Amino acid sequence: MFEYALSLFPFGGLPWILAGYSQSGYGPVLQIADVTGIYGVSFLILASGTALVWLVCSRGSRKAAWAPVLAAVLLTGGALAYGRRSLEKWNAVPAAFRVAMLQGNISADDPESAVAAMFRTGYVRMADTLQPGEADLLVLPESPSPASFEVDDAYRRTFEALSGRYAFGLIYNGIRYEETPQGSEYFNSAVFLGRGGAPTAVYDKIHLVPFGEYIPLARILSFAETITRDAGHFSPGRDIRVADLGGHPANAVICFEAVFPDLVRRFVRKGSRLIVNLTNDAWYGDSAAPYQHLAIARVRAVENRRYLLRATNSGISAIVEPSGRIQTATGLFREDVCRGSFGFVEAQTFYTRYGDVFVFLCAIIAFACWLMAECRRAAFRKRQLPEG
Repeated sequence: MFEYALSLFPFGGLPWILAGYSQSGYGPVLQIADVTGIYGVSFLILASGTALVWLVCSRGSRKAAWAPVLAAVLLTGGALAYGRRSLEKWNAVPAAFRVAMLQGNISADDPESAVAAMFRTGYVRMADTLQPGEADLLVLPESPSPASFEVDDAYRRTFEALSGRYAFGLIYNGIRYEETPQGSEYFNSAVFLGRGGAPTAVYDKIHLVPFGEYIPLARILSFAETITRDAGHFSPGRDIRVADLGGHPANAVICFEAVFPDLVRRFVRKGSRLIVNLTNDAWYGDSAAPYQHLAIARVRAVENRRYLLRATNSGISAIVEPSGRIQTATGLFREDVCRGSFGFVEAQTFYTRYGDVFVFLCAIIAFACWLMAECRRAAFRKRQLPEG
């Protein structure tokens, strides 16, 4: 329940280092996430650890001390059995289409001319390394953008020409603006360009990064702008948008939106059969964070049983299969092309349909146990009171 609270508070939450993510590389345990979400995996780990600590502290002197250990063994055994059966099923999902994701490795410290060159000629040069028919879809990552698709003709023509090479077109990230009665609003957006070069769908990022893309409680925390010089003034998107990708429903989530299980689930619940994650992990530098971010994204694929295409500016770009297995991945801080295959999955998991039922069930059980304990304590105190 504490981990669930991290997905809500403060400032929209940041459920980054949850216990369950430690199992992202161990497939059999991870598979229960399609029922319980990541919180069920965390529960299994913490319940097993707690049972062992309880046994050690009790020194095995009471038979009751072994009950939690037995329960943990049964839960773990059940999870492993379920996981092995699930891996047999989900490792066999067809991948009939091909994707290429361009990892430009643009640095925030690069001069504007170098950034503009990558967008106008660099991505074209990288796409030219692909053989004709090698990819059905081209994906560009979230990265510093030098211009606007709406107003820069050269920039727009470049992307329109690129999208025309691929059956499913092109997905890219950019800054979109919109005029409103209150003034201009800016959005961090994922744009789906069809093969004809016209946008078929635009998704505006809903969950913005606090102190990065906006200042929360701006009137109260206005001083933060003087501390966080790079803080943007983006507006959050309003819609869970599912795009048409060559006749198949798909969606994009931008950057750290992938760490929010319920947000990703809502796209799939609405009909998406493919998850595309556009992100820029260059901000993390040479640290553990890019690896952690990939581990988190892997769980979203398992929870919803979808292929997840992760296009990253600086790495790690990867194709994650519905079982959570990494089909292919790039390295960090290098210009590269991530190639691989993917498919569209129609079936919806228990977690996709019903969300965090497991968490609420745990909360109800915990409250009931607390209430029973309080009733017993009250009854005991009453018995201790002298008569009369």
